[in-house]
Amino acid sequence: MGGRKLNVEHVNYTSPDKKESEDAWIINQEADIYGVLDGATPLEEFKDEKGHNGAYLAAQIFKEHFESLGAGTDLTEEVREANLKLYHQMLAYGVDVSKGYKRWSTCVAIVQLEETHINYVQLGDSMIVAGYKDKSAELLTKDTVKGISSRAILKRETDRANGIDVLDERYYENKLNQLRYNRSMANQLEGYTVANGMKETNLYLQKGRIPSEDLNDVLLVTDGLFHPEYDLINSYKQIKEIGLTPYINELTKELRNLSISIDDRTAVHLTFNSSNSE
Repeated sequence: MGGRKLNVEHVNYTSPDKKESEDAWIINQEADIYGVLDGATPLEEFKDEKGHNGAYLAAQIFKEHFESLGAGTDLTEEVREANLKLYHQMLAYGVDVSKGYKRWSTCVAIVQLEETHINYVQLGDSMIVAGYKDKSAELLTKDTVKGISSRAILKRETDRANGIDVLDERYYENKLNQLRYNRSMANQLEGYTVANGMKETNLYLQKGRIPSEDLNDVLLVTDGLFHPEYDLINSYKQIKEIGLTPYINELTKELRNLSISIDDRTAVHLTFNSSNSE
């Protein structure tokens, strides 16, 4: 990073409604790869021999893969490889991958630090914020999960209009039926992106490369850090002002006050400081 020192902070808080976190984080200092992962809570009751569900396993497969890498790897190709591992692990456990809602899946947000640039890849609603020396900030990624239920309704309406047999909308008033349908829209146009073993995953992978010269910090978060009353840039500013843990504590109190469910909360915050040797 051009003679700049890197400070890495990470936090992971498990939802009070879960036995274990379905989030995970990636810290691979050898390869300068960092990330957050958010396993999608399963709609099936599958557990492996250790009692882990598909959300936990999907996130852990990606974590283990990216933490095993050496320097100079290609993030896009490694997402493909990790996703393939996920697919084969599902098959090994007899998961019916023909049904989208049965697949194990995880959102992904990963960065790779190079000498003069940062590469990034993203799937789902785990997000990446870049902060600059001039105090400005920008979202590097788009939340593809946001609005999925509305897009699902529109798709069903369109399909019915085109003569495709779709169940009556009253069927989807049931939350489980609605969520199962939403999962069927993974990695397709007007759907959402996620790592779930589908070969189409990389077709919809958000990826980019930005210069690091003017960067001050990079924040990677799972959606458990989203604030109900303001956007992620404002959350980033709050984190910069009071710190990650105090922000999460305040957010948790706010969610409880509003009777909003509290998700797993995971973040990795990378801060670049000028080296004393410069």
